[in-house]
Amino acid sequence: MNVESQSPVGTQLANSDRHQFQGFNFSDDNKRLVGQAFDKSIGVWDARTGMSTGELKTGHESLIWNVVVSPDGKRAISISQDKTARLWDLHTNMEFGDPMKHQGNVRSVAFSSDGLQVVTGSEDGTAQLWNGLTGVPLGEPMRHESNVTCLDFSPDGTRIVTGSSDKTARIWDGRNGKSLNSPLAHDSPVASVSFNPNGSRLVTSAERTAYLWKSESAETIGESMLHPDRIRAVKFSPDGTRVASISIEGTVRIWNARNGSLVAILVKSSSGWQSFQFQ
Repeated sequence: MNVESQSPVGTQLANSDRHQFQGFNFSDDNKRLVGQAFDKSIGVWDARTGMSTGELKTGHESLIWNVVVSPDGKRAISISQDKTARLWDLHTNMEFGDPMKHQGNVRSVAFSSDGLQVVTGSEDGTAQLWNGLTGVPLGEPMRHESNVTCLDFSPDGTRIVTGSSDKTARIWDGRNGKSLNSPLAHDSPVASVSFNPNGSRLVTSAERTAYLWKSESAETIGESMLHPDRIRAVKFSPDGTRVASISIEGTVRIWNARNGSLVAILVKSSSGWQSFQFQ
């Protein structure tokens, strides 16, 4: 989809009319596209041609919340309302390893930049680090006092940030899951978290406000970034100079990543935007 013209680019995804899809994600190199369907299947396409490269018949027993592709494009991981995450080989389109189990719905997931580790976040109040090649758990669960709503790896994989309904974000050791800082306190449940490209800063959002933080000291930076309504997601630009935020009121706003000042309002959509990606 071309954001400016609101018109489709290229052809319809092959076989996409056979299922009702609720979400899609590109691989890091933008060569592959995956999408989860309401019938608990997963579609895989060549993002350049729209041709199907496989359909994953999952063992999930309930709704799939999300599917993400590993940085090398060879694996994917799906997370579900059935309290599991599952690893997939995108060459064979087969599941491998044992299901990665939580005690509650699994709502967030991320690969480390080298693809060797995975972190999942659950409504059981924990995030868990796993071996990204085998699905074996690594270290103890990272515990919040309520649902883990969002998470991210630092670019070098040495740290993890989690956000929670307990109104905190927390930073953990990306190798063993041990806590590294005091909680980053918010006034509302934390909805989105993201590291900048060199891992020195964080951006978080809670209700209508986004915040910049120093990731080492957990100190806030600059101005709070305000929307008229609840923020769905926040993300740094690839060069780290800008932060983008999207809100349910239908705007995408761009902010200066040094001080939180507003740079631009790029898009307004009456139906709102669910997600976005810098190019």
